[in-house]
Amino acid sequence: MSTSTAPLSKSAMAREARERGERFFQAACVHHGEQPHYASTRACSVCQADRNAPKNSAAAERYRDDPEYREHVRDKGNKARRKRREDPDYREAERAYEREREAHRKTVDPAYVLHRRAKAVNGSAVLRMRKGKEARPDTAMPSKETLRECYEFALRAPEGCELDHGCPLRGVHPVTGKDTVCGLHVPYNLEPMTKRSNTIKRHFFDPENPLEFQKPFNSFPGGQFHGDHAEDEFMRYTTPTTLHIMTMAEFNAAIIEEANAEMEEFLHRQHSDEAPVIA
Repeated sequence: MSTSTAPLSKSAMAREARERGERFFQAACVHHGEQPHYASTRACSVCQADRNAPKNSAAAERYRDDPEYREHVRDKGNKARRKRREDPDYREAERAYEREREAHRKTVDPAYVLHRRAKAVNGSAVLRMRKGKEARPDTAMPSKETLRECYEFALRAPEGCELDHGCPLRGVHPVTGKDTVCGLHVPYNLEPMTKRSNTIKRHFFDPENPLEFQKPFNSFPGGQFHGDHAEDEFMRYTTPTTLHIMTMAEFNAAIIEEANAEMEEFLHRQHSDEAPVIA
């Protein structure tokens, strides 16, 4: 004689889900097959969404067209969120859920990782431009079109690099610390670089001796670099280069090496001048 366990009813499945503290349980719907069901009402989530669609559509239209209703809904939602967040346990649970959800999505969705990085490039730039005594007026902020272009540029940036502004948004002289430049948040001022290079670069800008990628592309007649070496400058900005910034130790070593070479050349010339001439 075979014994078989009868399948649980939806009421029993809903009761067990509530005991576990879950909002949904998985069950078969006669209309939509296997779907999440609400533990509170045992209703299929898809069926419930279909039933709520007319009411939700009317509410959405009213929210869009009625400013007073829109303000009422926002105020009601904000009050409810503030009340929930007064509970430390709720705040911690909310943070834990968001951390878990973010980590899971980054693991399974590479496009989401690129989206977050590209979005952060715009967000951090706008925040810096609006911050502090040097905050820029709205007329000096990047337009929506420019932000979209920067977002698209950041999406295509090499994996593992950091994106920062070649000319800093607020550049200072590396020696005096005085303000020297207000860079633009535009695609052609975004420079992909290694974390090490970005850390060394910081927000320095020396107008007398800018870094290669900080120089303007103006090797045309009348431009800053027009002259005998204009062709060299033009080639510099049209040929892909690998960004490398020296550390202070490397810079000092290079200066010492160059000075030693100049001193050796000077001593060699002096020795040659003092050598007796044999008739």
